[in-house]
Amino acid sequence: NLSNFGQNIRGRAILVLVDGVPQSTSRNVSRDFINIDPAMVERVEVVRGATSVYGNGATGGVINIITRRGEAGRLTFGTDVATEASLSRVGGAGLGPRVAQRVSGAHGPVDFLASAAASRTGALFDAEGDRVPPDPTGQGGFAETNNVDVFGKAGYAFGARRTQRLELSANHFVSTQATNFASDFSINSLPAYQQKASVLPGLELENQQGTVNTMLNAEYVHGGLFGSRVLAQAYVRDYETTFRPFDDRRYRTVTDTAADGTTSTRRQYTNGYVMQTYVESRKHGGRLQAETQFLARLGASVLWGADYTDETTAQPVHLYDSVAFVQSSGRVFEQTGGAKFVPPLDLETLGLFAQLSVRPLGRVMLRGGARHERASVQVDDFTALNGVSITGGTLRFRPVLWNAGVVLTLTDAINAFGNYSEGFSLADIGLVIRQPSAGFTLGDRQANPQQVDQYEAGVRASWSRMQASAAVFRNTSELGTSVGANLQVVRAPERVRGVELTLDVQPLERLRTGGTYAWSEGDFWTRVGTDSVWAPLNSFRIQPPKLTAYLEHRTLPRWSNRLQALHSGVRDRAYEAFLARPGVNPAAPAFGERRVEAYTVVDFLSTVGVGRGTLSVGVRNLLNTQYFPIVSQLMPVGNVSYSAAPGATLSVGYSIAY
Repeated sequence: NLSNFGQNIRGRAILVLVDGVPQSTSRNVSRDFINIDPAMVERVEVVRGATSVYGNGATGGVINIITRRGEAGRLTFGTDVATEASLSRVGGAGLGPRVAQRVSGAHGPVDFLASAAASRTGALFDAEGDRVPPDPTGQGGFAETNNVDVFGKAGYAFGARRTQRLELSANHFVSTQATNFASDFSINSLPAYQQKASVLPGLELENQQGTVNTMLNAEYVHGGLFGSRVLAQAYVRDYETTFRPFDDRRYRTVTDTAADGTTSTRRQYTNGYVMQTYVESRKHGGRLQAETQFLARLGASVLWGADYTDETTAQPVHLYDSVAFVQSSGRVFEQTGGAKFVPPLDLETLGLFAQLSVRPLGRVMLRGGARHERASVQVDDFTALNGVSITGGTLRFRPVLWNAGVVLTLTDAINAFGNYSEGFSLADIGLVIRQPSAGFTLGDRQANPQQVDQYEAGVRASWSRMQASAAVFRNTSELGTSVGANLQVVRAPERVRGVELTLDVQPLERLRTGGTYAWSEGDFWTRVGTDSVWAPLNSFRIQPPKLTAYLEHRTLPRWSNRLQALHSGVRDRAYEAFLARPGVNPAAPAFGERRVEAYTVVDFLSTVGVGRGTLSVGVRNLLNTQYFPIVSQLMPVGNVSYSAAPGATLSVGYSIAY
């Protein structure tokens, strides 16, 4: 699906950037990766664990997506064409064509790149040949979407020895679903999680789900300003994303008694809405930093500066006729009006930071720093759809965040490290106030920010034919942020710990193999009966153990083959804790507390040089395994969100540069 909800690093939230521009919104909708076409991406950088490098939102880590830039030399063109097709159900509906064209070059001090990509993702079919719902878990889906991305970047190097560079970039990305199928809600009457999700034809919906993301970014670098390397950045981002409609009507259980005395129960809807939410966000900001070298004999340097963001985000809704919705079995949506689901949230942040690095000994490196954040959120007076009124105001937060670490070079091939760091994340205030309880005030504890303290230690090794790493971590927070039943926010102390391992081996010149392993577990402080205990965090927060492996062989100088596997393990700790509570219904666990079953997926990719270009042939889910992704196993809305993953899918593409 489109959402990265339930996908995190070390049990905590991630901050996604594109060229340093935050992709998050203050009303967090977890659609941070579907904002740019892969053809525009040069590389991806990952910082694991709590960090304050980019301020708010990185309690679990940072993922920075770096876009391409112009290539040196003469004018160069590149063309990519590709298509995908389901192998579990062959036919035109599953075809997904794609084309991308780029041109780049450099002349003297100027370089540039312009690129455009267009694609259509076809219908998705599971391993049994059945159509996967276009909205598989209620958070948006890839199936039957049309995508267009236009990207441009230009750079100008100047000054003595060209130590200065000005770079401007722009990206406009549009993704829109165009489908005739709706999820079949009638299967929710069957026992939960025993019937996979299915679809009904005949969807009538004018405002189908989609995303529009426009970014403008400017960077200036001076390589030697008063002995410092200076970076200045300014950006503007305009973002809108639309969800599929959902049934938010309230109901009560009614018992009917027949003439023969037998009883039956049914749902009687009382009030509420059939509605569709969408998020509108406008953000601008900038960053100014300098890296200054001093005390050369100690290899000392300090990175210092400030960053700033100003964002306004709102979440309105379209309201639909509930009679037409019911009579059409959830396929016809006749708009009757609109309303505010979440009012405009005005978020302003200013961060001041400094980071010191020093080598007091040849084999010892010390790092440490601090960040002072000044954040404010302004909310106007607001009456929620449930009738509760909230008096607006401004919330202000002033945290100071610290970090310190050491790296010991044990041998030329091995080093060990230890680190302490703090991350800061504002609460999703929009989620808190859209369905507030009676008596809620803006200064309620639920609206307070979260600070995460992380401790980690590990070792890294790099030999000529083998590279390996091992890390252990623990992070804690006094005021955690979990989502519970009915999307209520749970604020309580939390603790998470885990292990991460990597291994890469090159036993032969043309052969590479390796893999990764990750395990984590976590708890929060809560009351069970009359006791306060540490209870397991749900499986949206803590993923099952994960093992990956790959085998890559360069069969010929221009022909390479790769086989890779992912094994997602079992996690039932939250489910067992749920069963241990008195008086629970074993068939109805709370949000994210179901048992997560294991699955294994194998992929294959082959690339071969053909003419002046490269032909690639790949098969995802090579063994056509029928499995249910973690989110599908956990979503609490019954069978309608119990969607199987796509079965075997063939992709064929050709890329040429000229």
